[in-house]
Amino acid sequence: MSVERVLTGEIPAARFIEFTVEEFAMKLKQACRVFVLAAFIFAICGVGAVGAYADVKPQDDFYEYVNGGWLAQTEIRSDRASVGAFTEVSDEIEKILRGDFEALARSRVSAGDPIMDMAVEYYRQCADFSRRDREGFEPALRDYERIERIADLNGLSSESALLALDGFPMPFGVFVDNDFADVTKYTVWVSMPGSFMGDPTYYEEGNETGGRLIPLIEELLTKLFTLAGASREDAAAETARAMAFDRLIVKYIPDAEARTYSATYYNPIPYDEFTSKICALDFDALVTRLIFARPEVINVAHKAYFEAFDEIYSERNFEDMKSWMKANFLTDAAGKLSREFMLANLRYGAAVSGAGSVTPLEEIPFIQTSQVFDDAIGIYYGKKYLGTETKRDVEEIINEEIAVYRNRLRNNAWLGERTKETAIHKLDAMTIRVGYPDKPHPVYEYYNVTPAAKGGSLYSNFTALSKAGIRYNYSLYGTVPDKTLWGMGAYNTNAYYNGTDNSITFPAGILKFPFYSPEQSDVANIAAIGTVIAHEISHAFDKNGALRDENGNLRQWWTDSDFAEFEKRTAAMKALFDGIKVDGGTVNGEITLGENIADAGGLSCALETASARMPGKRLSKVQLEEFFRSYAVMWRSKTRPEMRELLLLQDTHAPAELRVNVQLSNCGEFRGAFGVKEGDKMYIPPERRVRIW
Repeated sequence: MSVERVLTGEIPAARFIEFTVEEFAMKLKQACRVFVLAAFIFAICGVGAVGAYADVKPQDDFYEYVNGGWLAQTEIRSDRASVGAFTEVSDEIEKILRGDFEALARSRVSAGDPIMDMAVEYYRQCADFSRRDREGFEPALRDYERIERIADLNGLSSESALLALDGFPMPFGVFVDNDFADVTKYTVWVSMPGSFMGDPTYYEEGNETGGRLIPLIEELLTKLFTLAGASREDAAAETARAMAFDRLIVKYIPDAEARTYSATYYNPIPYDEFTSKICALDFDALVTRLIFARPEVINVAHKAYFEAFDEIYSERNFEDMKSWMKANFLTDAAGKLSREFMLANLRYGAAVSGAGSVTPLEEIPFIQTSQVFDDAIGIYYGKKYLGTETKRDVEEIINEEIAVYRNRLRNNAWLGERTKETAIHKLDAMTIRVGYPDKPHPVYEYYNVTPAAKGGSLYSNFTALSKAGIRYNYSLYGTVPDKTLWGMGAYNTNAYYNGTDNSITFPAGILKFPFYSPEQSDVANIAAIGTVIAHEISHAFDKNGALRDENGNLRQWWTDSDFAEFEKRTAAMKALFDGIKVDGGTVNGEITLGENIADAGGLSCALETASARMPGKRLSKVQLEEFFRSYAVMWRSKTRPEMRELLLLQDTHAPAELRVNVQLSNCGEFRGAFGVKEGDKMYIPPERRVRIW
């Protein structure tokens, strides 16, 4: 599992608390659990559900023309931030799996797999709310007091290795991941911790988003400190100190534009140089205790933070740091404790996203179980529910689209021959994953769930599994990365490209109607799953992918002149989206650049693939209209204003309506099929049109 997709913003919307890129990356590595990826991809539904919106011309607003009726009639579920078919398909799959888990939990019959049996036992403990309520804070009290007992900075330093191994929130992170320059080996990474806010601008005076979010996190922390036994006055003081430390560290988070580039986080330096520059903490003793080795090189994900580390990690800041650690401990633990603790987190998440209510109680056990058994549940789902015909057909579409992409690269008019051949070599070296993994993730070899009858509780098992994941992560140092491992559970309705191993993955959860169905026409299937496939292929050649070779290494494989032309064209793509005003704010063309490149490449490649299946290798006018309608439906979504505001600031994807209207405005086949001409709102003059792939 690579850190890259998390660090560049490709993360899923958290159901409980909306983790920021930085915080999510840190929590991911501390717990070594598998979360990913193509975050905030929205909504696809059946084309015929609601017809064309007669009040709008297709040449002016194709998104509204196709989806207007659906948008007017569809309500967002009260506990959700958005609605669309990605969420609808995901809900359908979760409902099936909840039913399976509930039946297995009641029957006490083996699921036929020891890992799934552990997952079912964990599910039982998640679902035992009566016991959770009786125990209250008691299961976590001993760990909480462990932080309380730390008297000073020396005490924290002396315990730092054990605290890191046990998954406690720390003012730094140490983990093992791919060496971006040589992905055949692992290296040690150090990073700053996550911030409550995740973006330095939120703390700036007058920032409207921060003005909304800061009182919400303060309310949550005060509530959690109170539930943990503090008086209202002491809880407020703890919260103030925690927020003070958070304000101190948040300024070291890279800005939103820099966060979209994985190379921002690749800063390898000699290990001895790093450890010699930091005086406040003996990092050499810490690292060698965690990985049982002294590396030659260490990757410093956040250079500015560690340049200031001695100032941050100081006796002067100790009390604020300690309160910050306690606050993070409580937000992490709350979901595994009583309903009162859990609801505090859920209400915070609902307030951040604008939802009117919290996730229904009956859905919580599966969600919590999937967070730690994601891979195993995916294998279970794939084996039970994915048909072999579907897998075979989708693999055929992938092969056709790779052939189309290969041909497009070979005939590219702006690339030189050397760069073309290297790009084709990268395309041909791409690993393809469809359906579900062939084997369970090796982290499960470290897992053990203690049954309730033998004294196990949800909190104790959660912390035991987290510790197991951390130990597994540290054990990777000195081993060879396994490129067969998946980065997400196969029941997820999603797909992704992983730059560190040059792979594309299409889980069983996305191989369902309306993305793919044997009952749909070739045009409809390729407009849906085909566009998703080509989108992921295109990520190999976006602003991040362009910096990696066929193995996933950060390496310049372009000629200087070809890369200059690539940057000229990507600058034009940025300009196509940058500054567009939509509900909730303004689009940032730099933050969304990678996804916009992939959307454009996915659309054009899918169109050519669909055409290649037709007599004469071209789509009729009727088929083109069907394709573009299917494409528009694929991206339709409704999002609450509060969440839309956050997405515009941090999400790497453009708003759904622009993924349709701007991309189609830039597409010659669309202009021809619908007769778009100068004066129409979707007309783009020739000098502003962009073609990259």
